[in-house]
Amino acid sequence: MAWLRVPLLLLVLGSAPWCSYAQAPTVHGFEAGLPPAAQVTGEAAVVADPVHGGAGALRVEPGGVVVIPVSEKPAYGTVTIRYYDAGTQLEDEKQYAFGPLVGLRDADGGDVVYGRIYARYLAGNTGYGYINAVTGQWASRLWAG
Repeated sequence: MAWLRVPLLLLVLGSAPWCSYAQAPTVHGFEAGLPPAAQVTGEAAVVADPVHGGAGALRVEPGGVVVIPVSEKPAYGTVTIRYYDAGTQLEDEKQYAFGPLVGLRDADGGDVVYGRIYARYLAGNTGYGYINAVTGQWASRLWAG
């Protein structure tokens, strides 16, 4: 079962008032649960194991989406996301599938999504790829190394 683990920091998509030009860096762990502005579609829960640090990790079941707003207005900064991946390996040489995906969404609904691509021809069990979702090219499967 593949699932997403995001301890200590943020799974981001959206907009809310805790990250802007003048504010100090914000670190969000999941020890106290999800922030009130979070939107959950599908199954997601804060779990105690496994975690990278702290005492909580966000577990999102396959097909689930969690949106955690980070800024109401344009902002400059860095978002760090850590996630656990089961490392699925596919048998068929030509088969591919997506693993956990994480990303950012701007106020206009543009998405940039990054995540694991399982594909033997891309050494998909040892590297990462990303999707050019901003331009709607969901099947672009770009290689990130």
